[in-house]
Amino acid sequence: MARPSNLTEKQRQEILRLSLAGDSPYAISQMTGIPESTVRRNVSAVSSTIKAATNQIVSGEEKILALPISAQIVATEYAASLRAMRAELGKSAMIGATNATRLHRLATRAIDHAVKNPDKIDAESLKLAAGITRAGNDAASIALDMIRINKDSATDDVIDVPSIDPSKLSDAAMCELLAAADAVKPR
Repeated sequence: MARPSNLTEKQRQEILRLSLAGDSPYAISQMTGIPESTVRRNVSAVSSTIKAATNQIVSGEEKILALPISAQIVATEYAASLRAMRAELGKSAMIGATNATRLHRLATRAIDHAVKNPDKIDAESLKLAAGITRAGNDAASIALDMIRINKDSATDDVIDVPSIDPSKLSDAAMCELLAAADAVKPR
């Protein structure tokens, strides 16, 4: 298990900004006073994700800007709706995972009770335990699907992505990228 970073969030963002602007890890280390190995570790952990996401954002922004104003408004509203749906699905996945854990615990208790009291086992108790297990599996489905989708798309998004000039990004896009990179960074 990796030891926790001593860097502040602001330092991590500064390292990433400087790296994306083309500064070498050595130069960043000299400018910030942060050890070069720490700079390399923090940059390598998220740089490919940032570059892939950056390219997608810039490409999307360019496509939206090519639309008529009314279509730009609709596209922006639609993107906001998709973000809200993603957030709600995330909440549903967490609730489902929590409920799945609770249901599986109940089923385990019922089965443990049956094992400890074999003379009291009846078909209805076993059916109940099986039903609770099935309900737990169903409750976990959204969370498992989201994990599967993220795992599958994580490798697809990074392959053959050309680098871009970070100066072309809007401040809002850079902030969104840094927040997204931090969200996917291993802890």
